[in-house]
Amino acid sequence: MRFVAQKRAAAILFHLAKSRHEAEGLYLVPANACPVVPLAILAAGRKVEFLDINGTYLAMSHELIRARLCDSSKPKVAGVIFIRPYGAINDAAVDFKALKRLSGNTVMIDDRCSALPDLSPDRLASGADVYLYSTGYGKYVDLGEGGYAFLDPSIPYRNHWKPPASFSEQHYRQLESRWKVHLSSRPQGKFWDSETKALGWLDSGPLLLGQAEYMNVIKHRLGPVKQQKALADQVYKSLIPASVFIGDQYNAWRHQILVNEKFRLLDTIFANGLFASGHYDTTARLFSDCDYARSDHLYSRVVNLFNDFKLTEAQMLSIGGMVNRHIEQWH
Repeated sequence: MRFVAQKRAAAILFHLAKSRHEAEGLYLVPANACPVVPLAILAAGRKVEFLDINGTYLAMSHELIRARLCDSSKPKVAGVIFIRPYGAINDAAVDFKALKRLSGNTVMIDDRCSALPDLSPDRLASGADVYLYSTGYGKYVDLGEGGYAFLDPSIPYRNHWKPPASFSEQHYRQLESRWKVHLSSRPQGKFWDSETKALGWLDSGPLLLGQAEYMNVIKHRLGPVKQQKALADQVYKSLIPASVFIGDQYNAWRHQILVNEKFRLLDTIFANGLFASGHYDTTARLFSDCDYARSDHLYSRVVNLFNDFKLTEAQMLSIGGMVNRHIEQWH
């Protein structure tokens, strides 16, 4: 398979979309994707359509994808961006080969940005055309930047980055602030307006590391990262009831729990000088007025507990205790 790398994984989606003509169709994205996913496609001048998630696997519904590919009354689908929720690689969640039989011209993108990064395509056998990984901020291996993909040789991919680039870190922070405000307050008007389009938020340039060097850096980080996550697993499971964890396969990126009164718990954790998160909101609401009930329901309850080097063992113990007390009070 062909290997490509960029400063950001989102830039790979940008170049992929831009390498195909607009007439080839739009891109299907899960309703609760990180906002940079649909924004990267829109920045490439292509269109996005959102689908709700499956209640069992928490990924974009295979049934909805299938129905959409079979619906000839709607625009063609150029690509499916299937995001592995919280890094969980669940074979039963999607059948790419079956989907490709329905629409052979649709590119199947297996987005594993939150998963443990694979260093070779040899064992990648989901049937996707593209396997996408990230080493950016907060990912399984956090190098502060970087994304890479393994592509089937038949998939067109051209790097459209040309110096001088218009990327601005300040513009990215401005965009991030805007989407958070929009999701929390739901103001009138669409998010993807002329002001948003003008921001140079996406660093679409190449990663300044060769493939061998990049893979070697990731390889040497994997051991310590796995040890830290194993420590977090031990700490959290010693304090938090097993019933609130979504499942072991969802604990790769961060440890995922479902709680009542989610925002009370987050407020308590932050009030004690610690942190957790509640990703991902229903990003589709930035662009669409449709209903995405399963995505909304998951967001109303999910809390991500950090399991990386941003927390010490003592801090994990404190957070685990807070979670346990919260569950005793609100469950």
